[in-house]
Amino acid sequence: MIDKAIGGHVTFGDTPQYTVTVETLQELQVPSIVLNNSDEFKKTNKLLKEFISNIAIIQFIDTKIFNLKNIFKAEGLITIAKKVDLYFGIYGGSIRPADKEASGVMYYTLDNLLKEIEETPELFTDDLMTFLTEYEVEIKKFLNQLD
Repeated sequence: MIDKAIGGHVTFGDTPQYTVTVETLQELQVPSIVLNNSDEFKKTNKLLKEFISNIAIIQFIDTKIFNLKNIFKAEGLITIAKKVDLYFGIYGGSIRPADKEASGVMYYTLDNLLKEIEETPELFTDDLMTFLTEYEVEIKKFLNQLD
């Protein structure tokens, strides 16, 4: 199934912000700077624009509890409440998905992704569809600040 780019679990004693840094490095082999808000993101993006092929710049968006459907081998489809710390980010270099984390990476425009989800929702995880529905306005706002 097609899923979000990076996901992980916060280890006891770590912060969500630190976990994003770890997961970005482990899953995509890309170092990152994680920022708390859009003002910090805009300033850092402007400062590091010419280095975006070497480092990801990531912005905290929200923390919320979602009831998400997950597939388990033995039980099938189960709905589980999950606390989600959501971040958006940019990166302009090549990525190397880590073994066993992803079978590949696909690139979509937001409009094309939403269209494909509408046409073939069975190809996408509930996580991805839920986040796109819940945060479509924030995604567009984030993308517009990159222009």
